Amino acid sequence: MPISRTPDYRVMERISEIIRRLESGEKLSIKELAKDYGCNTKTIQRDINERLPELFSQLGLGVKIEREGRLIKLSSDALNLTNFEDTLVVEVLEKLSEGMGTNFAIKAKKILSKIKKVDIEEHIYASVNFEDVTDKADEALALEVAMGKQNFISFNYEKDGFSYEVKAKPLKLICFDGFWYLLAEDTKDKKIKKYRLKAIRMIKIIDRQFKIPQNIKDKLQNAINVWFNANKESFEVRLYADKSIAKYFHRRAISKSQRIVATDSDGGIELSVEITDFYEIIPTVFYWMPNLLVLSPPKLKEKVEELAREFLDRMAEV
Repeated sequence: MPISRTPDYRVMERISEIIRRLESGEKLSIKELAKDYGCNTKTIQRDINERLPELFSQLGLGVKIEREGRLIKLSSDALNLTNFEDTLVVEVLEKLSEGMGTNFAIKAKKILSKIKKVDIEEHIYASVNFEDVTDKADEALALEVAMGKQNFISFNYEKDGFSYEVKAKPLKLICFDGFWYLLAEDTKDKKIKKYRLKAIRMIKIIDRQFKIPQNIKDKLQNAINVWFNANKESFEVRLYADKSIAKYFHRRAISKSQRIVATDSDGGIELSVEITDFYEIIPTVFYWMPNLLVLSPPKLKEKVEELAREFLDRMAEV
């Protein structure tokens, strides 16, 4: 069963095909394009007069549309489209990100904007280590449609060599530590679970809708990493960042729940963050060790101390 495309995706798909045709040297007619893509001539005129020039400008390609009678063609400097396919894919990904939730879209746009600014000489370097899920584009699009309409879905899931069917409410497509997951509520036990996008097959959109409670939406917005557990009640963690690293937490919060509750005289700050599992925050503490300290809760402080001692003991054995 073909997957329904969102309007934005159809536009980008049509534009990408038009540009590839222009790049190959074709001279195109507005009427013929309208017939080819099943739309009216006003839509194609908007593509040619507004969307294409804006896209060329945003991507810094330095090319433009020229007219030859009633036909259109690319300007003679079309050689600037050498790596156009890669840049267009970035633009399409940015469009897709808009349908995957505000949190995902904001993060995606920050990353994609860096990539788009990299020119041929690569003056800017962006290390983006995501797993390759290009072969899962159809699944991602199906999930985008289902999440946008809040429709139930079913899919086959492969885990530990076995495949089984899942029926669920799709809530959010999210990237944890470079790996893509679907967060969804299993209809069998009503628990929110993480499903690797790579292991999802044969998605079917069910003609039945659901609503996401606001408290679940809030929890999903605060997820930090793969240890996030939407089935647990969140709790507060207090951290102290000394002056040498405080600026980084001003620039980029650990999560949307982060609050700066106090600033000491030398510039150190006390942070408050909501988590659902100790291991949501432990990697952050170890990353900034010894400049980031756990103030509360006591059990988390004890766990960090235990892991630090275990590490030092093992290092002594090497």
